[in-house]
Amino acid sequence: MKRILLLLICLFCLNEVQAYDVESSFYYDDEKVTGMWITKEKGTVLMSGLPFFLKRQEDNHFVYCLEPFVMIKQEVGYEGYYELNSLFSVSPEALERIRLVSYFGFGYPGHEADKWYGITQFLIWKAIDPEANIYFSDERYGPEVNNYREEIEEIEFLITQYQALLKYNNQKYVFNDYESFEKFKEENIFLEDVKIGQNVIEIPLNGNSYKKEIFFYHESGQDLYMPSTSLERKITFEVNLKRNITLKKWYGSGKYKVEVGAVFDIYKDDQFYQNVKTNNLGEIYLELEFGDYKLVQKQGKEGYSFIDDYLFTVDENTTNTINLYNEAKIIEVPDTMKNSFFIQIYINIVRYINDYRSY
Repeated sequence: MKRILLLLICLFCLNEVQAYDVESSFYYDDEKVTGMWITKEKGTVLMSGLPFFLKRQEDNHFVYCLEPFVMIKQEVGYEGYYELNSLFSVSPEALERIRLVSYFGFGYPGHEADKWYGITQFLIWKAIDPEANIYFSDERYGPEVNNYREEIEEIEFLITQYQALLKYNNQKYVFNDYESFEKFKEENIFLEDVKIGQNVIEIPLNGNSYKKEIFFYHESGQDLYMPSTSLERKITFEVNLKRNITLKKWYGSGKYKVEVGAVFDIYKDDQFYQNVKTNNLGEIYLELEFGDYKLVQKQGKEGYSFIDDYLFTVDENTTNTINLYNEAKIIEVPDTMKNSFFIQIYINIVRYINDYRSY
C-alpha cells in the first residue's frame, strides 16, 4: 500500500517563540480511507473526494486538514504554531470542538480502525465550516447517506460525558445512601470505578495525540492541525456517604434515666467537627459522613462522672442509635477510713440521693 508522507522537520528557535519554520515535502498517493466519500456543498461550490491519511514523517503523528479539499503545497513554506492566531480562520469555539473531536475520534481506545480517521476529519471539517453542507455519500458526488451514524454518536457521547465530568473537578459530593451513590455513578461512564473518599478519574489516552497541539500554516495551501494531550485528563474530586445517627445519653447508678443538657464535642479524623447538646429526650440527632469519630463530653449532670472519650466509626454497619451511659461519681476516701461507720453512712446517703435523682 502506497503511503502519503508528510515531512515536517522542526527547527526550534533559541528564544522559544511560539512559531517555528518547517521545511515541508508532501506528496499524495493512494493511501485514502477506502469507500468513504465526503461531499461539500456551499453556494455554487460542490466538491467531493476520499479523505487522505496525513502524517508527520519524523514521528508518524497524524495531522488533519483544516480546510476541505484544499491542496497541500509540495514545497518549502509551512510554519508551525503552538497557539491559534489570526493566520487561521478558526474561532475559539470551533477550536475547542476540534480538540474534543480529535481526542475522542481516531486513536482513542477502540477507535484505531481507518474509518475513525475519516470520521474525525469529517467532523473537523463540519466544525470549521458549519455553514457548509458536508455529508457522506457512497460514491463521488453521490447523494447523502446516513453512514457512520453510530460511530459519530459514540464520539459525541464521549465528548458529552467528558464535559459533564469536568464539573466534578475539585468538588465534594455527599450522598445519603448507596442507592443515590450508585445512581450518581451510572450518570457518567467515566465514574464507573468511583469509591468513597478521594478519586482521581483519568481519561484514557488517545494513542495518536502529540505532546503539544501544532497548527501548520501555508500562505496559499492547506492548513493542518496536529492534536495533542492538552485535554484535561485527570479529574479529582471527593465522594462520601452519610448516615442519620442518634446519640442517646443516660445517667444513673444501676438504674438509668435520660440526661438532658449533656454537652459533647465531636471530632472527625482528630479534627474538631461539631459541638452538640442532648435535647429533652436525652438525644442528639446527627447526619454524619462515613469516617472515624471521637465523642468528648464537656458538660453533664452534677454528681455524675463524664463518659470516657468515645470512639466510633460511621459506615454501612453502624447502628442507628448509640447509647451512652455514665455512673454516679465515686467518692474516694483513704484506706484507713474506709471501715469508718460514719463514712459508710455518708457514702450510702450519697448513693441513695443519686439513685433518687435517676427517677
